[in-house]
Amino acid sequence: RYIDGAAGDFQLEKKTAKRMGLTISSKNDPRFDIDDASAAAAKYLKTLDSSFSKSTTLSKNLNTIPVSNASKRVKFAIASYNAGEGRIAKAQKITKESGGDPNDWDEVKENLEAAGASAKKAKEIREYVEKVTAYEKEFSKKSKANKRAKHKKAKKIKKAPEGGHWVTIKGRHIFIEDKR
Repeated sequence: RYIDGAAGDFQLEKKTAKRMGLTISSKNDPRFDIDDASAAAAKYLKTLDSSFSKSTTLSKNLNTIPVSNASKRVKFAIASYNAGEGRIAKAQKITKESGGDPNDWDEVKENLEAAGASAKKAKEIREYVEKVTAYEKEFSKKSKANKRAKHKKAKKIKKAPEGGHWVTIKGRHIFIEDKR
């Protein structure tokens, strides 16, 4: 059974998971499969980074404003993962219209409420960006992983195994084979 709203280890919304290639049905929700969900989350982050690297049309009257500096753009991608790219693009637009710098996260984050976020959600977004960037710095120092690997093109997500479905029992994600 699938869950409306954010679900799984990467807290992907159903709509976002589908956009990233996951097939969600009433019998199978791959957001609870760590392999499928991590691939979808990585693809989503890559998509967000790409959306803010150039002007990307999100809706009729809303485009992202390009952030050319990759290290600054990370904060926009992280914020968008939490809040949606539309809300962050809208905050960029409001920042620009008020004379601010739409490429500076510290200025853009002050317009989250004006972009439609509640005060509580705006605080959550700001804290999320701060925590994730701090974790990234800490992990980068300690990791022996290839630092350039994150710049590779995302791979196509494979479909979840057939003949079963994922369930969550006491916080653990378990694949159950369907009876034949």
